Amino acid sequence: RSLEKWRSLEKWRSLEKWRRMSRKYDVTIFGATGFTGSLAAEHLARRLKVEGGWSKYAIAGRSATRLGELKERLCKEVDERFEQVGELVGSGSDPAFLEEMCSSSKVVLSYVGPYLKYGLPLARAAIAHGSDLCDITGEATYQMELLKMHEEAKSKGVTILTSCGYDSVPFDVGSLGLVKHLRARVGGAKGK
Repeated sequence: RSLEKWRSLEKWRSLEKWRRMSRKYDVTIFGATGFTGSLAAEHLARRLKVEGGWSKYAIAGRSATRLGELKERLCKEVDERFEQVGELVGSGSDPAFLEEMCSSSKVVLSYVGPYLKYGLPLARAAIAHGSDLCDITGEATYQMELLKMHEEAKSKGVTILTSCGYDSVPFDVGSLGLVKHLRARVGGAKGK
């Protein structure tokens, strides 16, 4: 019986992988018109200039006007082909928009906070629609709530990465400094 259950789960996972493979966008940057989101969009534009594949990426935010302005700026400053990048317009408080964004994206990079307010509904939509999710927050309360979704995300093959960069960088740098200090104090410790 457990073998039958395992085969059923494996069949479901392979269908989920196929469904993800057929998404319109590989990556969507949500919150692309904010300060950090626009830096991410610019980084993406510079990477795409080398690697191509413009139409497999999207920028998302609340304002069509601001998304258009961002695209126009990046077309001028980086590469005119940024015009091919998709635009998704909607709010983090609109469940229908979150469902649309997640169902059309393999991965959503979120720069929309506060995460306790906007990140949790996004995480729920990502899990429901099989999209991987990455954010930059260091909001501990939000992260604790995400832990409650871990088993469901895992069972659906969804990866959720939180605190990637931004808020975590000072702590990472501090930890590295402490490690270097301790190694110097101990003397002769291997590794760098």
